[in-house]
Amino acid sequence: MDSWFEFLRLEADLALTFIESARLKLDTHARSRSLRRARTALEQIERALTDPESRGLTQEEAATLDQRRVQVVTALRNAAALKWRIHAGGI
Repeated sequence: MDSWFEFLRLEADLALTFIESARLKLDTHARSRSLRRARTALEQIERALTDPESRGLTQEEAATLDQRRVQVVTALRNAAALKWRIHAGGI
């Protein structure tokens, strides 16, 4: 099911784009909205990875998506750390 894999791959790209967008925003509400959208995309990927075979994903596709999932999780953690530094007046 190539199209499902491509959709999820694009979700990962979109999540990373939202995280980068949040990093560049000065408005806290806009930043929160972007991070929320990134988390929504991540949730979609995580749902597919709970049972990749039933979603028509090969082991290779699931492994690729899991690598992307880790990238998104790491980027979200870094964005959260940046958010706290901004609020604390460190930046």
